[in-house]
Amino acid sequence: MGGIFREGQVTLDELLTRIAYDQNNTRLALSTSGTTGGVYHKVDFIYNYTERILYTIEGGNCIKTPLTQPFERLCTPKDAVMTWGKTWLGGAGPNDELWILGFTGQLNNISYHMSFSQFPIIPVFETLIGDINGDPMYQNSNFMNVTVGIQDPAVFTPPPLCKAVDVKPPDSSTRRSHGILKI
Repeated sequence: MGGIFREGQVTLDELLTRIAYDQNNTRLALSTSGTTGGVYHKVDFIYNYTERILYTIEGGNCIKTPLTQPFERLCTPKDAVMTWGKTWLGGAGPNDELWILGFTGQLNNISYHMSFSQFPIIPVFETLIGDINGDPMYQNSNFMNVTVGIQDPAVFTPPPLCKAVDVKPPDSSTRRSHGILKI
């Protein structure tokens, strides 16, 4: 859940994004649904870096645009500072512990705080505060039900309606934004 200041009004966004990240085959799939300003919407993105194409599927339409940025591997930024060592989350049992590492830093005009599990390295949460192109922003993301490995490789396959669509010229929408996965 988050908010944005648009045209003098604060708009509340409540979104759920399912993410599939395939570092080995350089692809990323996002399926986002929820409400923005009280209006429900659903949009799917398939970033296929092998083909260098971004598929955007929304409302029965498909848009194909070239990916102009290289695939970015999931990593902690090089200048990140560890803010706290090991903390654990989990139940009361001896095998229920999950060690968590926290980091902070600054990337362009965005200050971030992020946490990862130690082994396997999985994002737990991130908070971003700053501005993008002069517009203030705040984003808090929690990662839940994370599994290691691709559960359903079909999420990386564009629907048949995308086959007949021509590639459009690139624009700013093909650039991944800020965050752990720069989504």
